[in-house]
Amino acid sequence: MRTSILVWFLSLYIFIPKSIQASSTFISKFGSKGTASGQFTEPHRIHIDTTRIFVADLYNHRIQVFNPSGVYLRQFGKEGSGNGEFLYPADVHMHNGRLYVVDMFNHRIQIFDQTYKYVSRFGSQGNNNGQFSYPSGIHVAANKIYVIDTFNHRIQVFDQSGNYISQFGSKGSNNGQFNSPSSVFIQSNMIYVVDRMNHRIQIFDASYRYSNKFGSKGSNNANFLYPTDVFVDSYMIYVADSFNNRIQIFDKSGNYMTQIGNKGSNNGQFLYPDGIALNRERRIYVADALNSRIQVFSAATIPTTPTPTPTPTPKKSGNLMNGINSGGNAKVVYMGGANPYNSDLSANGCSGSWRPQGTLCDKTAKHSKAFCGSGAYGATWHNGADGILIVDLGSWQYFNELRVFQMFSDGKTTHIRFARHSSSSYHSPNHYGWSFFLGSSFKLIGKGKSQGNVIGDPTVFRFATQSTRYLKIEVRNDGRYGSSGYIELRSVKMFYN
Repeated sequence: MRTSILVWFLSLYIFIPKSIQASSTFISKFGSKGTASGQFTEPHRIHIDTTRIFVADLYNHRIQVFNPSGVYLRQFGKEGSGNGEFLYPADVHMHNGRLYVVDMFNHRIQIFDQTYKYVSRFGSQGNNNGQFSYPSGIHVAANKIYVIDTFNHRIQVFDQSGNYISQFGSKGSNNGQFNSPSSVFIQSNMIYVVDRMNHRIQIFDASYRYSNKFGSKGSNNANFLYPTDVFVDSYMIYVADSFNNRIQIFDKSGNYMTQIGNKGSNNGQFLYPDGIALNRERRIYVADALNSRIQVFSAATIPTTPTPTPTPTPKKSGNLMNGINSGGNAKVVYMGGANPYNSDLSANGCSGSWRPQGTLCDKTAKHSKAFCGSGAYGATWHNGADGILIVDLGSWQYFNELRVFQMFSDGKTTHIRFARHSSSSYHSPNHYGWSFFLGSSFKLIGKGKSQGNVIGDPTVFRFATQSTRYLKIEVRNDGRYGSSGYIELRSVKMFYN
């Protein structure tokens, strides 16, 4: 008996718990198991344009085309290695009148015109630039072709004629590394990659630099088991969580929102969903692989945490993020991410070295300086990825400026981002209520200056007025200012001007 390519080399029984109630509902389905027109044998990926739905019919070695209602129109391709033939086509993408097909077991990309006639191809088996080892995903944007080179654990980038441009990624589990990636999607100049065997989604900027990630192995909300596909629109990120037999939906910062489906063959249930796409009405189309069908769901209506409406307060002078030892009410209530030095979060704060309360124990109220003399300490992380702090401001605050002060020892912070929460209660770093009000990408900060017992030259962020009780601070160090083995943050000050 043949082993499904969908599950690769995995032969295991997984118990999948029933999903929570989802906000998107089943509408319709089309397809059944078989080889006739309109039937599938493990549909793999879906692409939708204004008038057509393209389905990569994996084991039938063809691309099938349907109208928006799921009515069969035509097909192209057959099993083989000649031009226009496929060995397990894994993905399909339409861009500027060209159809790009990932011909997985032929280790190549084939290009067709909009009448489905063969135009050209590129790629061959290998690990050199422009070669592939079982490619499985493709996305075309801004005149570039992004190809998931699965078993070379990288993404390769080509021009629209198939000429090699660049690549990023290598095998591993660190940020920016992959273990058998399976899908790629580009939206608003950000690149979203399904890092399948690492059970996560990684996000990169337009220069292929790592920006963010979310997900880990498991079956709880926001966990994945061998995810296969991702789709991103202006509002949300949709992930085919294949071995959990569900679609998970996240906000644009990677915070969990809701999910669709559970294990089974009834309407709204899945057996290893492998592909996902949305049409212009934001209806959700899912390639339900082992049920050999496409299921259609209504646009997701995301549940939100009600935002408190505190009475507006007049603008305030001075730092709004003072710790209790500096006459304020703010305190660090969470320190994590990378490996923190001494994560003692007691309210006594500044009494011991390396305590994260030190970031709030600033003895100078000046906008442009932070105290760094005796009794002043900052937050330090080591041997890890990104550092995370969550600060309880003590009460709901309005603010429109943040100032970041560097440490001056063996570590630095080079990049930072901030999120506010929509609730007046504490929530964990991965809760869906967090929103990055300066954008989800990390912002570069300056070196700062050491001037005796004070730190000067902060990096200043000014923005439209925000309000929150809880502020999440995420930091990283890429080594440009010194040792990358440590992340150190002296102080962050908050103002409402």
